[in-house]
Order: sequence, then structure tokens, then C-alpha cells
Amino acid sequence: MRCSISTCRSERISNSNIPHWLRDTPPAEWSLPLRGKALLRWNAFGVPYVIADSFHDAAVLLGAACYQLRANQIQLFRHVAWGRLAELGGPLLIRTDAMIRSLDMHCAQDEIIERMPAQTREWIDAFCSGMNAVATTLPRNREAKLLGIYHRPFDVRDILAIGRLTGTDVNWPMLFDLFPLSAEEGFAAIWRRILAAGGFITKTDVQGSKLTAESSDPDFWLLRANRSGSNCTAIHGSLTASGKPMLASDPHLNHQLPNLWLLIGVQCPQLHAVGLMFPGVPVIGLGRNPNLAWGGTNLRASSSDLVRLSDADVAALRVREEIIRVRAWPTVRRTVRISDHGPVISDHLAWKNRQGKDILALRWAGHHPSDEVSAFLGLMRLEHAKDLRQCMASYAVTGLNVLAADVRGHIAQAHAAWLPGRSGFSDSHFVVGSERAAHEWAQMHTSDTLPFAVDPECGHLVSTNQDPRADIPVSWFFNGAERNQRLCHLLETRSPVTRDDLQRWQTDVFSRQALLLAQQLVVQLRPLATRAADAEALQSLDAWDGHYRADSTGALVFEALLSGLRNGLMQHQAGVSGWWVVQEWAYISNFLLEDVLHLRPDKRIGVLRQALRYARRQMLRHGQWGRVHRLAPRHVLGGLPWIGRRWFPSLDMPASGSRETLMKNAHGWFKGRQRSTYGAQARQICDLAHPDANWFVLLGGQDERVESPHALDQAGLWERGQYVRMPLSALAIAKDFSRVWTFTADKKT
Repeated sequence: MRCSISTCRSERISNSNIPHWLRDTPPAEWSLPLRGKALLRWNAFGVPYVIADSFHDAAVLLGAACYQLRANQIQLFRHVAWGRLAELGGPLLIRTDAMIRSLDMHCAQDEIIERMPAQTREWIDAFCSGMNAVATTLPRNREAKLLGIYHRPFDVRDILAIGRLTGTDVNWPMLFDLFPLSAEEGFAAIWRRILAAGGFITKTDVQGSKLTAESSDPDFWLLRANRSGSNCTAIHGSLTASGKPMLASDPHLNHQLPNLWLLIGVQCPQLHAVGLMFPGVPVIGLGRNPNLAWGGTNLRASSSDLVRLSDADVAALRVREEIIRVRAWPTVRRTVRISDHGPVISDHLAWKNRQGKDILALRWAGHHPSDEVSAFLGLMRLEHAKDLRQCMASYAVTGLNVLAADVRGHIAQAHAAWLPGRSGFSDSHFVVGSERAAHEWAQMHTSDTLPFAVDPECGHLVSTNQDPRADIPVSWFFNGAERNQRLCHLLETRSPVTRDDLQRWQTDVFSRQALLLAQQLVVQLRPLATRAADAEALQSLDAWDGHYRADSTGALVFEALLSGLRNGLMQHQAGVSGWWVVQEWAYISNFLLEDVLHLRPDKRIGVLRQALRYARRQMLRHGQWGRVHRLAPRHVLGGLPWIGRRWFPSLDMPASGSRETLMKNAHGWFKGRQRSTYGAQARQICDLAHPDANWFVLLGGQDERVESPHALDQAGLWERGQYVRMPLSALAIAKDFSRVWTFTADKKT
């Protein structure tokens, strides 16, 4: 059964040349496979709200709305997920495609589909049919022509592939960067320093050896770009002004346009939810339904092992040929070897002849038949926070801390992941033997056996990617405790908590560790500040309050000073361990000053004085932190030469915040004007006291089209700390989402 389109203003005829954001009526060329009546409402920011009479029709219209807003982005995600980037970018991406395919991410698809509940399959199929119906009507815009994107119908396998792409292990960059280096002399010292720092380290530079930042495999740029952090807190009603629980989340992902999230609402008899979804994955990842709000952070779960294969494992390897089609280039063939532990990752071209005689396989929880879509569909309908653990049992990758709060007054936190039954992590190496891997992976932990918390005595649950202190080994590394301690301090010193408090905390830029380090540096530098200009810079540092505000001079001096110290240490080829962690706060906060103080007195004084003078020059040149630290997300094609800046939108505003502030705007070593490419890029606040008390905002906007007014229209809200309301009541939906497209099934066909 196909559908015809009826509208509130039947006298107006839709013109396919009119952009969708100007239409009072839906495109006449849309032919959606609906079974009944459905509405697609739009608010002033181009946010769609699907209201349908059936579960099937809600999914169809959800797919149509998503594809209307993010067609090229979803297509690009599919190309990445299947390792088909060379079809778009040509021969330079052949090795990247080969790397993606060598991960064998989709090996469990057949079993996943076979086990999938009928309702989940219906939802995905209907979502795909909505996307496919719209795709045939959309003209190929400039981005599609430039990339060489053509529509090919989506099916359940494509949706699962994109879902697996979002589930890649956050530890892969570390494992893959360190693996080629692990056979080098001096690696044991590196590993000890990494463990001591406890940080999440992906780039190393060891002086006096071949271990350099440049030795990282460039073909893994895509995995290193897939960083994930976040803050999330659930607050019991006893601590809130409304008397009901509140929940706030702000995911930390790459700063790019279009945003990696899409804001949406969906309502049908079986479910009603609003929130943020990943384009192409038909579930709401952070959101609210009438009974419960949920958010989350990355667990940093080590859902993978690099396994050293035995001779017997090697003898039993299976071989698969991959055909890589290349734009304007002959087709390329590559082979992938598969073991009982997983794909042989050491066959990748960049690793050959760099790991000795070892043959290593990648064992990953994502190779198992988990069902993340069903888990989140259940979460979108969940009523009780206490049921969170069971709801997420089928969820495997990527590991999440999922927090929830319900209207009955309960708050809960579950660890959603599938992890092997490890006895612990080695303190000497990260590669495991074949026998040990077989034993540990024979038993899998799920959310049913991982830690779970409900209604803690303190009245709040906080997750900032910190170590969960679980009895079950979860990961090698976690983020430091700084953000967690800051958020807990704010909660414990403010009662009752209001929405204004949560909004203010999501833009908090204080760093206690940075302030303590700055104070220690002042003590070391004071005897050396003999010049008036040096004394002025030191005074700015001494007066700094630890807040990385855009108008702060102290923050600028501090970061310039850190960079000057690092440059001085590198110049003298010094340091207790003889190696450097590039850009990582774990090293800076734990070891930078210690390594300076271990220098010979004459060298130490020279490094300190040189760093202070460098900081003074930067202070005189730039004046404020926000003049050099910029929040400047750009279109994914914005970096192309000649046409990038001219054709594709970007933002450029002063950026408050730093690496581990609550409002994260991460950066590397100070080198003058720099873009923050990773950090907070979406926000959520929900008050369970009222169904309409749900606020979200994106860094950027909803629409991927560069000419659309909704491409960047939320950037101003972001800068001012404002939000878009996402209501659940009928009256509020009608008020906020006043532009209506009406669809009815055509019973004639």
C-alpha cells in the first residue's frame, strides 16, 4: 500500500524546486509506504517530530525525516562501515578500506538477524523503506556530486553495519598505535610510564629510538578520529528544586558539521520518545519518554584483545578475498585471514615486518551476535529505572555507562557491555596468548553481571569516563577523576539543584589539576622572573583562578608555559623515562614538572627561563585564551583545498574550556591559534517533574545542506548556553512544532 499526501493547506501545491525548510506541505513526489495517518511536525530549528497511528508508520516517517536532513552523512557512514571509501575518494583510500575490512566487523550479521525479535526487524525494515522512498526524490546536491555518492537502497544489513561502526572499541587506537612499536627496544619503559600515568594514550615519542609519533599507522586515522568521552549525571528528587529526579548529559565527540547527532521526536501507540539519535541508526541514544529519561557516557570498556596465535591456530586459518572498487582506478583485491579468535589484524600492510614473527588476531565482542537496536528500543519504552540492567542485556559494543531517572523518583546506572571473563590485565604487555584468550572469552559478562547502582545514599550518580572500580576487569585505562570530582563537588555544594544549575555546570571550565600545577610552576619560576615583562606574565599566572574562560589571560600563559617546558625538555633530550606522551593531559599533569625538576640544575633553570619568556611573548601577542583557542567545527569537506572554505560552512568562535574541564574543548600542545576538534557537541537536560521539561541543543544544526538556515542555527544557542525544548504533551508539541505535514495511506493501492 502506497500513500498519497494531504495537507492542512490543500490549495498550495508543493514544488520540488522549493527547499523543504520553506514548505508548508510535504514534497508531492514523496510516496511513503504508510498504512494509516501520520504527521511530520517541524519546529523553528528544523527539528522533526513524527506522530503516527502505528509502530510501522512511525518508523517509516522517522526514516524519511532522517534521510531528508542527513542523506549524504548517512550514505557516507555506510561507505565507511563497509570499507568502501575508495569508491568515493580514489586510490589514496585503498589501504583504509583494506584496514576496515580486515576488522571483519560484520561477521555476526546473519546470526544477529536470525535472532532479532520480530518487532525490531519490523522497525528497521520500515525505517529503511522510509529512507529509500525519500532517496529517490532527492536531487544530487554539490556534496553528493563531489563525493560521487549515488543512492543504493538501504536494508537491515546496512543499518547493522552503521551500528557496528558506532560500536568500535575506544581502545583500538591505543592498541593499534602501540602494537608496531611493541617489539622495539625500550617498549617496557613506555608501558610502565603509560600504566603509571593511567591516561588514555594514543601517540608516543621516544627519544633516541625509532618510537616516534610519526610511527603511528596513518591508515588508522579513522579509528583515532572515533574518540568518545562525555559527562552524565542523574540526580535524585531529594536534591532537586522540583522534587523529582533530573538528568543531564553532554556527549564528547568530534567537532564537525553536520553534527554527529540528530535531534528528533517520535510518537506512536507503542512508544513515545524525544532526544538525540545517530543518523542512520533508528534509535534514540540520549533522551526521554513519558516515564523515564536516560543518558550515558563511554565506559572505556576493553571489549577487544590482540591475541598471539599459536601454530595450530595458524594452520587452521580461513581465507576470504575482498574486492575493493576504486574511483577512477582499477579494482583492487585483498585477502583477509580469519582465525578462531578473529581476523588476523597483523596482516594489514602497515604492520608487516614490524611485529617480528608474531601473528596476531583481533578478538572483539562486536564479533558476537549482540543486539544493540533492540536494547535501545526497549530503553525508549522503559518505565522503571530499576529495570535498566535487564533492558541493556543484549547490548555489547561500544561499552556504555547508561544512567536513567524515572518519574517515580528512582535513579540508576548500568554498565552496558559484553566483556570476556578476564582475571585481570597484564602489567607487562597488552598482547595475550591464544590459550589464555580461549579460556577468558569462553565466558562473557553482560550488563546482568556488571556493576549496577540504584538510588545511592549520596543522592546522585555521576559518570565522566572514570574508573568504575569494579570487581570485574573492565579496561586498561580510564579518563582521570578530575571531571568526576568537579561535578560531584558542584552537586554536594548546591541544593536544591535547578535547571539553571545544570545549564551552568555544562559550561563549567574550571580545572583543579591545572590550577595546582600552575601554582607549583609559579614557585619554580618566581626566582627567575627578573625582567619586568617576565614578572608581568608570572603575575598573570599567579592570579589565574583555574578557569579556562575565553577572556582569561592566565589560561593562555599557563598553556604557553606548558608548551615551552615541553619544547625545552625535547631540546635537551631529557626526562626520567626518555619518552613523551604527546598532547595527553595524563602525562602533563603527572610527569611534566617532575621531568623538568629531574634535569641538571643549569639545564633546569634554562628550560624554565626559556619557557617563561615564550609564555610572555604569547601573552603580549594574543592576550586572551579565546583568541588562540577556537571552537571552529567545519564541514567534513571543509578541509579540501581551494573549495573547502568557499563551499562549505564552518564556525569560528572563542572557545572556553580545555582537555578535562566539564565543558571539554580538547586541544594539544600550545602552538598559537588552534582549533578544538573534540569535546562537548550536544547537550541534554531533563526534569522528570514535567513531561515537557526536556531541553537539548547541538553544536551546529539539524540540516546537512550548506544553504539551509538550519545548518548552523543552533550555534548561537550553544554559545549563549540556551536549548531547544523537546516536549511530550500534545499541547506543547502543537505549540512548538507548528508546521505540519500530513500523510494518509492511499487505500486505492
